[in-house]
Amino acid sequence: MQDRTSSTPCLVPYNDCKIAYMRCYNLLPFNPHTMEFVHMSYGSIPGGSRPVEGGYEEDMTPLYHGIAVVDGIRLPGMFHHHQYVLQFVRL
Repeated sequence: MQDRTSSTPCLVPYNDCKIAYMRCYNLLPFNPHTMEFVHMSYGSIPGGSRPVEGGYEEDMTPLYHGIAVVDGIRLPGMFHHHQYVLQFVRL
């Protein structure tokens, strides 16, 4: 997890460039040996699956790993179970 007081940017590749994202960010590790992404909709998690915590909001609400597919590209993001949406940074 990135230190919230650090001035080190998160460098995001975009259109053959690197864009420095200077706001607060967290790195959510993914282990393909112990985790898998499953399709869900309307906040319904498929039977036999459970969300993987990836951090917490400032009010200590848990954040979970998620993926959004935009124009065929998989983008990592954070899922708020109470909001039923996946959030990710769009530049």
